[in-house]
Amino acid sequence: MGLFSSGRTLGVDVGTSKLKVVELKKAKGGKAELSTYGMARLPRDLVRESSDSIVNEITSTLQAITQKAGMKAKKVYASLPGFSVFSQEIRLPRMAKSQLEAAVEQEAQKYVPGNINDMVLDWEIIEDILPPSAATQASAETTRVLLTAAPQQLVARYSSIFEQAGLELASLETEAMALTRSLVGRDRASAVIIDLGETATDVIIVDGGMPRFTRTFDLGGFAMTQAIAKSLQVSHEQAEQFKKDVGLGDGNASNVPAELRPVLKMILSELQSVTTAFEQQGGKRVERIVLAGGAAKLPGLAAFLAERTRIPTVVGNPFARVIHPPELDTLLQGVGPDLGVAIGLSMKEIY
Repeated sequence: MGLFSSGRTLGVDVGTSKLKVVELKKAKGGKAELSTYGMARLPRDLVRESSDSIVNEITSTLQAITQKAGMKAKKVYASLPGFSVFSQEIRLPRMAKSQLEAAVEQEAQKYVPGNINDMVLDWEIIEDILPPSAATQASAETTRVLLTAAPQQLVARYSSIFEQAGLELASLETEAMALTRSLVGRDRASAVIIDLGETATDVIIVDGGMPRFTRTFDLGGFAMTQAIAKSLQVSHEQAEQFKKDVGLGDGNASNVPAELRPVLKMILSELQSVTTAFEQQGGKRVERIVLAGGAAKLPGLAAFLAERTRIPTVVGNPFARVIHPPELDTLLQGVGPDLGVAIGLSMKEIY
């Protein structure tokens, strides 16, 4: 893996419309400290397009961000979007770590959809991932393993980006795992993270400090803007400004702008479906909802969801466990929802 004397790591979130990069360093006491960050719009979606040109475009954008922000780290932790990755917790009989790899590969054939030879497998022992204060006492007879599988072609494209940018890819993991690390941390209570991107939304059930289930659907902030533009017959730019200025008002369902109700109805339907399934299967209740992603900044959204679900809802703050200058609080509060994944990735080596 090489030597990384700077003690800094990069978290890189290649989204469907934005590239977000955060550099953290390990401070005294083992805490994460913000070094710098940057983000830029992407012309196209890496996951849904396979041309060589998009790899080159993203590489150039990544290099521009790291140079402009003065980033020094070369070690990168990156994420794969939930809809492109298979993730499953499996249980295996207790055995030596040297024997686990073969056992996991054999077990993976039972779970991973499609041709397993076309997938890249990765796995981690769950008790090794969780901090000591959050890890559950493992059974003496079993080992809990988090299995992840991603298409080889997609992993190769990601690897190519970082190689061309002169960076070293340490690992790829799911966005759900990164968001759990940055927004939930050591809290073992059951929660739902709603990651509202520009074109897609992830609903992630977190329990015991681990993401247990993720549902992805093609709806996000762009759909909200389109609905406003069509209803008010205004430009995309004007609709975007309306969304930022007015949003959902005070969050009271009766006061929500009519043009946003169909989009919110779908988000609420998916949320209720996921939480109901979790509560019926696990016998636990979801204790809170945490919002992430650019569309999480929609005024009144947290209040609206709290009213409709009767579950306390907040906009997540991924900088809460990151040391940073107090004078940056307002600025970071504004960009925090966008950077949840990138921060969680960069935290991987620290927490």
